[in-house]
Amino acid sequence: MTGELESKIISFLRFPLIAGVVLIHAYGGLTMQGKDMGSLNEYPINDAIQYLFSRILTSVCVPCFFFISGYLFYIKENDCYKNKIRKRIKTLLIPYLFWNALILLFLYTAQTLPSISNLFSGAHKLIRDYSFRDFLYAFWSVEGGDPIVGQFWFLRDLMVVCIFSPVIKIFISNFKHWGIFILGILWFFDWWTNMLWFGSKAGFFFSLGAYFSLNKKSFLDSIYKYIHYEYIIYFVLIIADLISRDTKYNTCIHNSGVIIGLIVLIKSTAYLIKKRVHIMPVLTNASFLIYAMHEPFQRLFRKVLFKTLIPDSEIAFIALYFTVPAIMITLIALFYLLLHRYYPRALKYIIGGR
Repeated sequence: MTGELESKIISFLRFPLIAGVVLIHAYGGLTMQGKDMGSLNEYPINDAIQYLFSRILTSVCVPCFFFISGYLFYIKENDCYKNKIRKRIKTLLIPYLFWNALILLFLYTAQTLPSISNLFSGAHKLIRDYSFRDFLYAFWSVEGGDPIVGQFWFLRDLMVVCIFSPVIKIFISNFKHWGIFILGILWFFDWWTNMLWFGSKAGFFFSLGAYFSLNKKSFLDSIYKYIHYEYIIYFVLIIADLISRDTKYNTCIHNSGVIIGLIVLIKSTAYLIKKRVHIMPVLTNASFLIYAMHEPFQRLFRKVLFKTLIPDSEIAFIALYFTVPAIMITLIALFYLLLHRYYPRALKYIIGGR
């Protein structure tokens, strides 16, 4: 029964976690042609609300995705490494290449159109000025950071940890919970080496999920058995995180909140499922498309609204902060329905067969 509930939790969380990622990328003001619009320093209430939702409450979303990915990767014992990688080529690599190429084309077009080219900040090299090497890096790490589709750093890191999955399996088999503890410490204090091709968040949370699968342990049973008062602890950590955001202690407080937040999220989802709460199927099914499309379209949409409406108050900025992601999610979900109806084969290809 627990295994069935865990499966439902994973399915249930697909859309809420993606919605959280969209909200993460709604954070901050905007820069257009070197001019700041809606600087958070000018609107402290808007700043606090955005920080609470986009930097604290939603900070659990990506770690939870890595945790689920690690858990699912090892759940089928009889599935060999070759088959698992072949499946990830379909579900991860092909969509990864497609969307990065598409956004490169979109940005190139947008940057050459006089009517919207002024919406770009000018802080980064224009696509038309790219060298061959720049194009290659656009698929992996633009200017030492994320790929051209910024949110796809998650897919990039996930693909790498999947490639290294035999090493992770050996590590967990030999060191068991102590190995997970070591990885957790490295992530918690940001003691991760740059020599690895994936970040500490991917390494720790993917391995944490893998630990439960490889050892035939129920993560839900473990939470109920060993964790208590998590809601009270999480509330205290949220307040502490918000208050200490500019201090040297914030990293430890924030990361503590991520761990407890993950527990609260899983436990709360189990409760909602038991109460027969459901997510609209279209939102669940459209989750990957929402993830793939929301940036940079959300950023450009925000710039258009800012330029058109010219917000100049706390309420206006807060309203836009919540409204833009909601509109973006709705539009992409409707686009998913259109693709599903008229181009189902193409849709399956661009979302990895989901």
